[in-house]
Amino acid sequence: MWVQSDSQGSPTRFRWRGRGYTVVAVLFSWLESAAWWRLASHDTHVWRVEASIDRIASRGSAAGGSGSVDAANGNGLADGALPSATGVYDIARTNEQWFVRRVMD
Repeated sequence: MWVQSDSQGSPTRFRWRGRGYTVVAVLFSWLESAAWWRLASHDTHVWRVEASIDRIASRGSAAGGSGSVDAANGNGLADGALPSATGVYDIARTNEQWFVRRVMD
């Protein structure tokens, strides 16, 4: 997973499973503390965001805490039309690694 974030660390674009997404709004975010008894554990920052179709990512460029995001996939159709489906994604970052935690339609 690849994620692009703003100067404050909030995700603005992401690429997941070969599809590009653009974040329209961060719905909310939170920090989950690591288990204190695990020596190598790290805190996880999560974002819940709303996103729209990433037209640039649909042409092959990469796009990209933990949080929820409402996103539309950026896969282009043969005639250039893009699907209008959107979703909400919880995307997370732990120790500089990004991952999708939850997908809600």
